[in-house]
This record gives sequence, structure tokens and C-alpha cells, in this order.
Amino acid sequence: MIEGGRDWNRFAVAGVRQVRAARTPAELETALSQLFTPLGPGIEIGASLTPPRAIGPRNPDLIAWHYRGPGLTSAASGPYSRKRINRTVTVPSSQQPSPAIISQTISADSLRGRAIRMRGLVRIANANASGWAGLWLRVDRSQAVGFFDNMENRPVRDTTWREYVIEGSIAADATQIVFGALGVGGMLLDVDAIELSVRRNGGEWTPLAVRDAGFEEDEKSSRQGWGRNLYMSLVRPTGGAPQGTRYVRIPALPAAPTVSSAPARASDSLETPVTGAVSEFTLARGLRARVPLSLTDAEARTASATTATLRAALAAVPPSTGNDDLDVRLADVVIAWNVFRHFYPYWNDLTVDWDARLRPQLAAAYEAASTRQAHHDVLRVLVADLNDGHGSVRDVAKPARVGLLPVTFRILSNRLIVTGSRESTAPVGSVVVRVDGASAAGRILTETQLASGTPQWKRTRAEWALQMCHLDVAVTLHITRARYLVCRSDPRARRTIAPPTAGAGQGSRGGLWRARLSDRRRRGGIVAPHARPGEFDRPLDAHPAVRSAVRRSRRVAGSDVESAPC
Repeated sequence: MIEGGRDWNRFAVAGVRQVRAARTPAELETALSQLFTPLGPGIEIGASLTPPRAIGPRNPDLIAWHYRGPGLTSAASGPYSRKRINRTVTVPSSQQPSPAIISQTISADSLRGRAIRMRGLVRIANANASGWAGLWLRVDRSQAVGFFDNMENRPVRDTTWREYVIEGSIAADATQIVFGALGVGGMLLDVDAIELSVRRNGGEWTPLAVRDAGFEEDEKSSRQGWGRNLYMSLVRPTGGAPQGTRYVRIPALPAAPTVSSAPARASDSLETPVTGAVSEFTLARGLRARVPLSLTDAEARTASATTATLRAALAAVPPSTGNDDLDVRLADVVIAWNVFRHFYPYWNDLTVDWDARLRPQLAAAYEAASTRQAHHDVLRVLVADLNDGHGSVRDVAKPARVGLLPVTFRILSNRLIVTGSRESTAPVGSVVVRVDGASAAGRILTETQLASGTPQWKRTRAEWALQMCHLDVAVTLHITRARYLVCRSDPRARRTIAPPTAGAGQGSRGGLWRARLSDRRRRGGIVAPHARPGEFDRPLDAHPAVRSAVRRSRRVAGSDVESAPC
């Protein structure tokens, strides 16, 4: 059987690629059989299946796998709870192996308050090894923990040279900056061309001095620059360096010992395996599949003749990390859909037909462009189908460098209202009509559709998304001024008046808007202390309690354009 440590992401990509090439039911049957029958004895796929075994009594000596649903996440058990009966389980011990590390340290005295960036050319020399590897950067502070990133959430996977980047900030009380590379487990990590730089006031990156950044020095001289584990010797190959003539290879340290547990036994009669039990289900193109639910010890030890072929096919699949082609997009949908289908704990509380959502989700992935943003949005649509406000999608392989615009927004009556601004050309109360040439209403619709949760939460997530932008990229806002009044809240208020909808000011006196009472406190709303609902039937300027809080609106015809740096 395929080991549990096999790369199932590669399996999904290989499966999608193989199945997409099938044009007839017979070709689809062959493709699915080549993929799944090596995973275990007794798996059958075809237009017709062999007669099933007779169902017999429960047998406490049979081997079976029990899936128990979502569980607590741990390195050993994973994100779901399960139990394998009558089979010894071998897992890594809790004792973690020491990581293989190289490092340098520089003073932070003259760099405080600046952004810092580390870059390096890195590759993995043994992609099938267990463990992970990457660059690392840490900012030490005098009394607290500073910035730290070791790429554990986006480890290096490629066996070809590729540039990796870490960016962070240097705290005002930072004392030193420590950086380097590390490998955990059995990974062999190759590193070259390390660069450390800080952002100056003009926005440009200025390199800092790094001793032996290209690993061109001999081993004895390099010890004055790069620190490493005690007794760990570094290798500096002279061929194949991406820059210069040498690079450094960080050796793999011994993996943690394994621990074998005693075979688990059935805890009650319902867990006791049933002789001959199978699961059968219908596939596409007139095919069916059968998977045994219990095996004898002899059956469980039977290796498929095609297992080696499958292993070789998976090894030939390029790493999917950072890849956005069609097969990877479809594989991501397949994996994510199955994770929710089998592990999501709240299906009984939802009315979503998740099985019916698979085809539209695959179609969206098929039609999407081969770009990072389109790939990201495909998965956001999938999560949004759950309407669960806890769901979101993060890009851990290529995280975007994002910041916030110098304005804040609220969505009211499908309009994007400026409620806070550090730009005089985009005053509070303005209505944004276009964002980078696209209609604001269209952007609102897109962002609410991509967010998961209740309608109110979708709107909040859309407001957040529209306030974010890529660093160093200007965002152009087309605005129509002074359509709404936005006033600061009085902390003594017990009730809040929501900002008016378009046209709500018709019939108001002195250029002031009428408003309606809302039970929700809103930042950026109009506040009246101790007001009664009936009082809001007349213009606001008749209320002394709010007169001083209301800012008179300038009514300027036409549209202005504001280009705001992120």
C-alpha cells in the first residue's frame, strides 16, 4: 500500500492530469484503476464489478479503518480522528530532531523603524525526503519578541534554483537581527546569494553588509561569518552554482526515532469489523467502484504490482507549490471539496447541497485564467459556498505584500462611502464610483460574492478587501463628493443614527441631512445622546444635541480622481 507519508497533493495533480486525458469510458476506467487500485487490496473500478464476497459475522481479528470525524490537529494525528484496528501503528516520537542551521547576526541600532527584506537562491537536493527547509529571519527586541519568519508555513519544495523572500519590520527597540537558512528532518538544502536590505525613506531597498553572502570563501574563513550547529560541517560544491562558483549545502541531520504502538482493538461490538464488508458507489460515464472495509492480515499485506509504477508517476509530477496551471487549480478544488465533504462538522446545520456544488466549482477552476489571483478566487468561491464566516483562503506559497489605503470605507445602499481619510482630495462623505477603472458597485458585488459568511459579514469582509492594496502600487479612486454626512460618534450616546441612504436629504433644511434611528452603534455614524425615536422626524439641525456634531456637507458637482499610494 502507498505509505501515509506520500505526497497526496502530487497524487491529486497526477490524477486530474490523467483523468482529463481520458476521452472514452474505457479510457476513464483505465486511468482511475491505475490511480486507485495500487492504494490497497480489493479496490475495484469498472463498468461491471466482480461478484462481492458474502457478508459474514463480525470478526475481532480483521483489520479495519474507522473514520471518526474532525479531531484536534497535531503533528502525529493530523486534523481528523481515526482508528485502525488490529494493525500496529508507527509514528514519529515526540522528540523533534535538531534543525540544521546556518546563521549570521548584525546590530539593529541604526536600522530601527525600517522595513527589512531577506532574499536568497534556494533549492532542495532530495525532494522526497521528510521534513522541511527554508530561509529564516528574526528581529530581537530588548523586552519582547520581534519579527520572526522561518518559512515553515511555505517551505522550499523545488529542486531547481529559485529566489525566496522574507519581509518584515524592525521594531523601535530592536537590538539585533539574526538570519540564515535551516533544514529540518532529512532535507538537503542548497543556498546561495543571500541578500539582506532595508527600505530607506525614499522607498528604495539598500543592501546591508553580509559576510560571505555568496559562500565563495573557504571553510576556515567562512567560520568568521556563518555560524552553524556544533559538529556540523558544511559542503561547498563548486559546480552548478546559480551565482559565482560555489554555493553551500546544509546537510540533513538524523530524523527523529519512530515509536510503534500496540495494535488497537475494537472498543465495542459496533467497531468490530464485519467479514466481507464493502462500500460501493457510482462514478461518471457508467462506472462503479468498490472499496473493502475490512481485510484479513494476509490481504492487508498484499502489495499491488502497480504500486511501484504509481510511485514513479508521482515522483515525476513537478511540485505544485506556487503553480497556477489548470491541473493544479482542478486538484486544489478536488482536495478542498473533499476536505469539507468529509471533515466539516456542521453539515447538519446547513442547507447547502455540497455534492451538487462540485461541478460548478470544477467548472470555475477550468474556466479561470492561469494567474495567481484567479486561482485564489476559485478557492474563495468554494469556501464562500459554505456561508461560514470562519472560512477564508490564504496564499502561503506566494503571500502578497499588502497594505492599507489612506482612506476607510463603509458600504451603504451598495455605495462605497469614505468614512475616514488622510487625503484632502478624498474627503469624508465622498462616494467612490470607480476603483482602478472598475465600477465600485461591481467591486462590491465581486468581493461580497468571494467572502464567506452571513450577508452582514460578507459586506464587512468586502469593506476590508477594498481598503487593502499591494504595496508600492497606486490605487486610483474616482469619487463624487459630499453625498453623505459622516460625523464622529459621541461616547456618551445610547443610540446611533445610521448614515443616510442616497436621496435621504431631500427636504432637509440648511443643507443638513435627515437620518433614521438604528439600534446598532456604528463608527462614523451620527450620534444623538438620549434621543427618542420620534425626534428624528424633523431636520437634524433642530436638535441641539447633534447640531455641534454634524459637519455641513460641500455639494460639488462632477467627479474627482484621487491616486492614493498604498
